Amino acid sequence: AGEGSRVRSLTKNADGVCVPKQFFAVDGQRTMLGWTLDRATRLVPKERVVVVVAKEHDGFWRRDLADLPDENVVIQPFNRGTAVGLLLPFLKVLQRDPQARVVVLPSDHHVADEEALERTIHEALGAVHLDGKRVVLLGAVPREPDTEYGWIAASGAVDGLREVTAFVEKPDRETARALMDGGAILNTLILVADGASLLGLFATHLPGVLDALLSWRDAARVPERELEDLCRSLPAHDLSRDVLRLSCERLSVLPVLDSGWSDLGTPDRLRLFHRQQTAFMAS
Repeated sequence: AGEGSRVRSLTKNADGVCVPKQFFAVDGQRTMLGWTLDRATRLVPKERVVVVVAKEHDGFWRRDLADLPDENVVIQPFNRGTAVGLLLPFLKVLQRDPQARVVVLPSDHHVADEEALERTIHEALGAVHLDGKRVVLLGAVPREPDTEYGWIAASGAVDGLREVTAFVEKPDRETARALMDGGAILNTLILVADGASLLGLFATHLPGVLDALLSWRDAARVPERELEDLCRSLPAHDLSRDVLRLSCERLSVLPVLDSGWSDLGTPDRLRLFHRQQTAFMAS
């Protein structure tokens, strides 16, 4: 439900209207949200895919989500950051299935090898099945000391499940080089977890937000209007900064190997992807 403000100048439609990046067809065919829906339905039937969108983006998302049941589209009245943006649909999922295991897929990723990512997600689901308290993040092995990504420092070998020791958000070049040399990997923000364990992270670090949204979910008489009133009063919270960074002892990270993963959230990465696509079509 974000705005994609950093790349707005590059995500204009044929009429010159700036389109939030997740609804922009970077390859001229599918939107980034469409890619993500395809990714999700490789894992589960569409009836088990829940999407959170912004009310103000109504004109952009309806086509992509036309095949989803209405109850699987969670409309956020105001953007209150990635933590609230995840918690809102997550509580809806747990209301329907308290035993659910969840996979969180951000909608601004490009993956060259979807099968490689799918294999890693299944590996993470297996780890969560064996240890329900484990919350697993997927990480991408860096090709260079990138300063625009968040990094995860972790113990153990680079090619298996590792324990998270620290998060470093958008480091300078020297720090990124040191992280890379030390075996740190890039944070994709793809999460795999048992519902109760993920809820526990919010209960520990954002208890007021969790209690407010639970009260709304379970007691609202006019849900849409009451959610709008509630969201007006909620402060914005970032998932990495306000939840994950404070939960290292409860997190593991699993590297995604050879998937060609990229977050297209910066102008440079979006331009590079477009050039690569143009070169591929020309060849």
